[in-house]
Amino acid sequence: STLLASSAASDVYKRQAYYYPKTAKDLMLAQMLHQSTMNLLSIPDRGVRSGHLYVNVNTQMPSVLMEMGYISNPHRVQMLTSNWGPKSIAKSLFKGLVDYFAAI
Repeated sequence: STLLASSAASDVYKRQAYYYPKTAKDLMLAQMLHQSTMNLLSIPDRGVRSGHLYVNVNTQMPSVLMEMGYISNPHRVQMLTSNWGPKSIAKSLFKGLVDYFAAI
């Protein structure tokens, strides 16, 4: 149980992309956003996962929920409240969207 608690605590440092496969392009969008954040940000990773999340299930267009960490993590709060953090996240997501629209 100590290993599980340690593993769960370390997950607050990590990024993750959630999608729901309602269209043929949901996974593709998730992979491209995920890859772009992998390339441009140094946040540990939990990968791309399918999940039955309201925000993804209840849209008709391809959608992805990107988790970039949790505000319960002091390192992530520091990043999100810095001058460079939100800009870096936005640039990485923008790059992923450009790649996605270029591919479709």
